[in-house]
Amino acid sequence: MNQSKQNNKSKKSKQVLKLSALSLGLLNITQVALANTTADKAEATDKTNLVVVLDETVVTAKKNARKANEVTGLGKVVKTAETINKEQVLNIRDLTRYDPGIAVVEQGRGASSGYSIRGMDKNRVAVLVDGINQAQHYALQGPVAGKNYAAGGAINEIEYENVRSIEISKGANSSEHGSGALSGSVAFVTKTADDIIKDGKDWGVQTKTAYASKNNAWVNSVAAAGKAGSFSGLVIYTDRRGQEYKAHDDAYQGSQSFDRAVATTDPNNRTFLMANECANGNYEACASGGQTKLQATPTNVRDKVNVKDYTGPNRLIPNPLTQDSKSLLLRPGYQLNDKHYVGGVYETTKQNYAMQDKTVPAYLTVHDIEKSRLSNHAQTNGYYQGNNFGERIRDAIGENSGYGINYAHGVFYDEKHQKDRLGLEYVYDSKGENQWFDDVRVSYDKQDITLRSQLTNTHCSTYPHIDKNCTPDVNKPFSVKEVDNNAYKEQHNLIKAVFNKKLALGSTYHHINLQVGYDKFNSSLSREDYRLATHQSYQKLDYTPPSNPLPDKFKPILGSNNRPICLDAYGYGHDHPQACNAKNSTYQNFAIKQGVEQYNQTNTDKIDYQAVIDQYDEKNPNSTLKPFEKIKQSLGQEKYNKIDELGFKAYKDLRSQWADWTNKNSQQNANKGTDNIYEPNQATVVKDDKCKYSETNSYADCSTTRHISGNNYFIALKDNMTINKYIDLGLGARYDRIKHKSDVPLVDNSASNQLSWNFGVVVKPTNWLDIAYRSSQGFRMPSFSEMYGERFGVTIGKGTQHGCKGLWYICQQTVHQTKLKPEKSFNQEIGATLYNHLGSLEVSYFKNRYTDLIVGKSEEIRTLTQGADAGKQRGKGDLGFHNGQDADLTGINILGRLDLNAVNSRIPYGLYSTLAYNKVDVKGKTLNPTLAGTNMLFDAIQPSRYVVGLGYDAPSQKWGANAMFTHSDAKNPSEIVADKNLGNGNIQTKQATKAKSTPWRTLDLSGYVNIKDNFTLRAGVYNVFDTYYTTWEALRQTAEGAVNQHTGLSQDKHYGRYAAPGRNYQLALEMKF
Repeated sequence: MNQSKQNNKSKKSKQVLKLSALSLGLLNITQVALANTTADKAEATDKTNLVVVLDETVVTAKKNARKANEVTGLGKVVKTAETINKEQVLNIRDLTRYDPGIAVVEQGRGASSGYSIRGMDKNRVAVLVDGINQAQHYALQGPVAGKNYAAGGAINEIEYENVRSIEISKGANSSEHGSGALSGSVAFVTKTADDIIKDGKDWGVQTKTAYASKNNAWVNSVAAAGKAGSFSGLVIYTDRRGQEYKAHDDAYQGSQSFDRAVATTDPNNRTFLMANECANGNYEACASGGQTKLQATPTNVRDKVNVKDYTGPNRLIPNPLTQDSKSLLLRPGYQLNDKHYVGGVYETTKQNYAMQDKTVPAYLTVHDIEKSRLSNHAQTNGYYQGNNFGERIRDAIGENSGYGINYAHGVFYDEKHQKDRLGLEYVYDSKGENQWFDDVRVSYDKQDITLRSQLTNTHCSTYPHIDKNCTPDVNKPFSVKEVDNNAYKEQHNLIKAVFNKKLALGSTYHHINLQVGYDKFNSSLSREDYRLATHQSYQKLDYTPPSNPLPDKFKPILGSNNRPICLDAYGYGHDHPQACNAKNSTYQNFAIKQGVEQYNQTNTDKIDYQAVIDQYDEKNPNSTLKPFEKIKQSLGQEKYNKIDELGFKAYKDLRSQWADWTNKNSQQNANKGTDNIYEPNQATVVKDDKCKYSETNSYADCSTTRHISGNNYFIALKDNMTINKYIDLGLGARYDRIKHKSDVPLVDNSASNQLSWNFGVVVKPTNWLDIAYRSSQGFRMPSFSEMYGERFGVTIGKGTQHGCKGLWYICQQTVHQTKLKPEKSFNQEIGATLYNHLGSLEVSYFKNRYTDLIVGKSEEIRTLTQGADAGKQRGKGDLGFHNGQDADLTGINILGRLDLNAVNSRIPYGLYSTLAYNKVDVKGKTLNPTLAGTNMLFDAIQPSRYVVGLGYDAPSQKWGANAMFTHSDAKNPSEIVADKNLGNGNIQTKQATKAKSTPWRTLDLSGYVNIKDNFTLRAGVYNVFDTYYTTWEALRQTAEGAVNQHTGLSQDKHYGRYAAPGRNYQLALEMKF
């Protein structure tokens, strides 16, 4: 079948799928609504009995799970270990694929940086395990020079095989989880021994082996638990291995071509001798013996490689990645008696991500080398030792810098994450005999998380072999290895007590929850940045063949180097305008500048310097300085007098004769091979500390570990009430007192008192309708990276603070000392739920307001009072983080489930359908008018999406199947466009990325078979129709708000490297004993 037919077939399939999905969704809504309005009144008379019966069914259990912590359940998504298995969740990206409105934030280098919910992401969505905050996203400031750097920015990921349940909350909920729950939270609860041991047994064993083709991932997990007398224990070990997510198969087809520079020799080039290769220094014999060499020159060759091996900005497929994870969870316990239990928990998880950035060319081009030489005065010469033609051809600044043309350039990013947790717990169960508490849990947890990020730049293996582990040595001149790494560590010491009490007061029923806690935390960031390079210098021997002595008549015009005093810059002697000292001549500067521009425009190897000279004469017709006066001005009096005594005409004549003599003898010597003789100095490997302030801005400061510590006292009280059969009411409040301190200069030692509350009410006017309203608050304290601030160098005269000396880039200086307030949010949500024996349909509308959002790279605006610009606005210069953005978002959320057998008894029992939909709209955004900066870019908003499911669970529970259809709209372009206040009265429109997403839709099929009582086989086919599509979450890595923004893609078509996998498969085998 040809390509056009395939495309047409694909389009028709998409249309059918879309119509089918819409029809099924409408069927859900229509059937539930009709059933509710025509329900048998007799069925509705005994509402209380119905609730009791439903409370034992799957449907009501799920409903209660969503309402366990908050009476309305609005914005809640709850998943259990069984849900995780059934949805075949193998990694963080699988967890929320069928939950619209919740997305994973890609870190850009294989790891992840948390979640995005309702327009906010990263540190604005709290992530907790057993109530313990996980590591913050720490964003490192990049260097002024813009070179690659380790950055990091990832958070630790959770091991899902250790998880009993997950509660995802959409909307502010700091009354539950404190700081960070600005737009929502993701809370994990770990398993206990009872989750592994079956009822009626004293022991249990579970294993799981799973494979996913989309990233060649393997998961192997084993869990064992047992009880012996009063003792109990649980152990879970999980090993994961995988690679990068594959792009669609179409992206791997074909080959790619490119130009690459190689070192070659040309018979027309001059010859030379290497002194150390001539025995006893007999250069004449060496030359006559045929040991002369032709100088090398860089030449482009055209290469063609397959798509997988191509390196460069036109790369069409993802970067290669390997990842692995190892996790161990231990939970021993001892039951003191039927009311008292003590236990412990130990968890260690290590995660590694190793990626090679193949969007960076592994080769040089002639244009790269020549542009570097013209712009930076790189000294690139064509002589070499042995047959290593490319030894002195490199891309560099200065005599001993840069890397040789023969070396492959490799860029590698490594992420190494480790989490260690040690905890103790005491649980009291009153068995209904305590009038104050039903149960109490007191716990202490110590959690240490280390996130290491490293960038490795290698130029020390011969192209095309790219070796991450190569090392520069004295046998590889101009080989280089650069390493930049950082280690972010975060520790929490959490003591918490939780009290629960259920009681009836009059006709009302209450579930009261009280939490009291103290969290002592520490964070640190340490850095290392160095460069290993093999330096190889040469000296040209001052060798003149005995038979050709320099005539004495030339001595009056010779300088200290036995060459004529340089007048070349003014048109005498050579016509090459770069032959003399450029810094003393405006003409010379002009010539070089025009030459570089001419080279950049034509991309040729030659420059027409005569044309440059003509341009200068044309642009300077009225120059008052005569050539001789310019010479005098440049040479100084002493050298000028020497030439003046001789006379300039005589100088020109002798200079011309010297040139003729030199050319003649050079040709003779060239024939002999003795005109250019070089002697290599001893090669050395030098380690250069790139953390010196003299190299870049204060980002490079490695001398001090950035310590920020603090504590958080909190108390939270919640009461979920049933007022009567028509009204449920929930009230919650939490008080946090948070302090930060640091011995790092210019970090704000802040303290903050925050009160957050939640209010929810459910009105049930009939037995088939619930109307719910929820309002809640959220807040986020400034992150550790924001408190440290953005730091830059200072100008001369301001560099005396903190021991600064010298130029602007030599010293660390925070112009803006951070005095940041907590960010705030206010969430309101109203929803209606239709439900009966057929199923349920929930429709909700939400409104979120965010205030005092922290914006980076902003500065306060001041009005000038003096000078010609008095009255005009300018930035104050306090570039850094400020509270300055506000935003308003609204949206709609729909959840539905329909028992199809209840709709029509002819439909098999166990067949059901589901519907989920989410859409977020930006209603307004503002930037504080006193700030120069950018208002909010909403790249964190997931495009509106609906997911329709059709599932079947056999009544025997032996097997089941599920079909999930997902449709996503395109990203709204207005959400990634913002206004930037330049601080001078002008506004500039800013776009986060040029990448454009398009609508997409996919169909996934999955199923399971229970074999006897102990084995479950699960399988899935994802993207059944092999659709070519790209998610916004992947494209977002090119946006300005990305954690590590991907830049440098040469054409829009190369966004295809972010394409989702084509048809792919998963298989899992579970055993439970």
